Amino acid sequence: MNEPRIPAVVSRRQFLSMLGLTGAITVAPSVLLGDAADAATRKRRSKSVGRAASSSPGAAGKPVSGSRALVVIELLGGNDGFSMLVPSGDARFRQMRDRAWLEAKDMDRYDDRYSIAKGLAPLSSQLAFVEGVGVGRPDLSHSAMQARWWQGDPDGIAPQRTGFLGRCCDVIGADVAVAGATIGGGSTPALISERAPTVVLPDIDSLRELTKDDDERMRPTLARLTDGGTDIGGLEAADGDLMARARVGLSSALTLVGTLGGVDGKAAGYPADNRLASSLSLVRELVALNTGIRVFHIPWGNFDTHTGQQWSHPEQMRQLGAALVAFHNDVTRTGLAQRVLVATTSEFGRRPEANAGGTDHGTASTVALMGPIRAGRHGAPVDFTQLDRSGNVAATVSMADYYATLGRWLGIPDGAAITGGTVLGSLGI
Repeated sequence: MNEPRIPAVVSRRQFLSMLGLTGAITVAPSVLLGDAADAATRKRRSKSVGRAASSSPGAAGKPVSGSRALVVIELLGGNDGFSMLVPSGDARFRQMRDRAWLEAKDMDRYDDRYSIAKGLAPLSSQLAFVEGVGVGRPDLSHSAMQARWWQGDPDGIAPQRTGFLGRCCDVIGADVAVAGATIGGGSTPALISERAPTVVLPDIDSLRELTKDDDERMRPTLARLTDGGTDIGGLEAADGDLMARARVGLSSALTLVGTLGGVDGKAAGYPADNRLASSLSLVRELVALNTGIRVFHIPWGNFDTHTGQQWSHPEQMRQLGAALVAFHNDVTRTGLAQRVLVATTSEFGRRPEANAGGTDHGTASTVALMGPIRAGRHGAPVDFTQLDRSGNVAATVSMADYYATLGRWLGIPDGAAITGGTVLGSLGI
């Protein structure tokens, strides 16, 4: 996958595009559908933009030092949770996976019933696994299921205008300069919000281009754009809601860029040539800088393993494990371990029965979490003897329950970001 790069010299349009502002700032559905925002709120936001553009990291939103952060790693393509935490003691599963069974070198013993992917073995005492996570009415389309996970719409019958992570940002961070960020990917519907500013941040090399500011005219010019400049009379009144929100978004991005001079991307212990590790290194620095960002989204990998799963999945687990080990060591060393929870998602799992070289789209899967939680197995194992007409298992834990648990970590009141979920109490959050 080609990584986005920001050229050393960029035009104003390129700069704005690369900032990748999301949420209500540029693409909130309520704006695009024509819902007018409160005029007084719009006027207040427009007037505050110029001040925010030149403020210090904490000035705009005064983030609370020690606030909890959530890091969601989206395993793109449909991760086979059964190859992450392998039900190796289940005879029926072993029979169905005979054509794509992992080699002994790719697994370690986990307990009497399960093995763990070799790449994650160094973290076996740190990880919590939730088995059987899925939805009651599954769809095997990537786009359909991604939309459900992004929106927090388990059954696909109540589409949301915002993303689940965006709603989390609305609850916990509407008054900070930036509340949520996607790291290392493009803009995502998962972070569409109504009020809280959310952004897309490129990789560390690209961020250096933003912080160098070789063109000394760029930032002052962009700062003037946030309030329309002084030479365009009446622009604030004529803006309309979409442009007013865009100005707030640009202001938030400039405020964040102003804090990034302290980011060097050279933290010790992170493996080279591992994009996920690089993204996690940036997350740790942003948390340590107290930028106010509390929700991080990292899209990563290619887990659509119809073929070649026996070698591709273990390699991706090796990269995942190496990145998580480095991150765990880093947050522990810097005293941030109690503040950060890492959680995985994927649009669906893989089918229990293998095809000739891999697995097809499935339903329920296993997710992994790392942080100040109870390690071990949680949820309920799926039943490999009870398959639907497509040969898939039924979910034992709802997406809504999983999301409600992540919301609880952030201190979000029940029902504020996801409807109908029950917190998984066994995780100890």
